[in-house]
Amino acid sequence: MAKISTTEEKVIRAAEILFAEKGYHGTSIRDIADHENLNVSVINYYFTSKENLLLYILSKIKLMTEKKLKKINLKHNAKEKLSSFIDLTSEYIISDERFVKILMQEALFNVSNSSRKIFLEIVQLHKQAFIAIILEGKKNGQFLYEERPEHLYHFVMGTLHHLLTFSILEKNKSKKLHYRINEITEQLSKWLKVTSAELGE
Repeated sequence: MAKISTTEEKVIRAAEILFAEKGYHGTSIRDIADHENLNVSVINYYFTSKENLLLYILSKIKLMTEKKLKKINLKHNAKEKLSSFIDLTSEYIISDERFVKILMQEALFNVSNSSRKIFLEIVQLHKQAFIAIILEGKKNGQFLYEERPEHLYHFVMGTLHHLLTFSILEKNKSKKLHYRINEITEQLSKWLKVTSAELGE
């Protein structure tokens, strides 16, 4: 993405916060401007519309996702990659909560065809990375899971979505969340039927 000005950064940050808190439809250009003590015309100058601002944020999330997923490929085997994938996904929950909320809202309300397209591209990137790991593990004999990887992907994402919903209500979120994410990794090992040799490592 092209280098942006300090004013643009303020607009983007305010939009991320408000879209996450109030939703896209519950946030106006005036709300975003007031959050940073800016004139509405400044936002219109840089982004021309609220939708374009959302598209920028979704594109930013997509780029972040691509960069993080590339790091997984640096791991030596499928077992390590799977662990890294779970860590990556949980990082969204713990550190990038507002991005998760924005994605969830897009999934529910489908703001526009353009925003939906980027959202689906993000989901597909994430899903395909997971499937590739499972298939690699099966090919190398690390995983003996016989069902379709897509089914396991939806189980994992559904579980993490559940954790996100309840963690928001808990004061000691980070500690409890890390503990539960470790539980997910252990459960995955059972579902994948990791070979006895792998379990003995």
